[in-house]
Amino acid sequence: MTESADELRRIFKEELGKPFPYEDCRRVMEEAGMKGAALIPDLDLYLSDLASYASWGKKILDWSRESILEARVKMEKSFFELHPKYLPLASLITEMKTPDLAFQMALYEKLRIEILNLLSQLLSEKPDKIDLAA
Repeated sequence: MTESADELRRIFKEELGKPFPYEDCRRVMEEAGMKGAALIPDLDLYLSDLASYASWGKKILDWSRESILEARVKMEKSFFELHPKYLPLASLITEMKTPDLAFQMALYEKLRIEILNLLSQLLSEKPDKIDLAA
């Protein structure tokens, strides 16, 4: 489990420093006829949340069960599951047309899965507490 937490921290430090893909976002929104859509702020917030969890590294191992459950709820859905209104854009995001956006989406999806796996491992080691005073 420590290795998973270290991997999250490594990804945060080494791979998440790329600039936000504004141009690629604008390109796909224009191509899909969604020029006025709020893709950029929605995606930026989503990616920031993922990066925030990754930045915790080994400190995640000390989280309470409640914090782990809360994080898992936030991480359960991919960007397009969380924001289905942008689903028409998914097929337009390709390495050829939008290389920066495609790279970021793939990287952050990998990160989301890593976070979910770690949270699941932690939950299996932190069973529900039984209140004996009740």
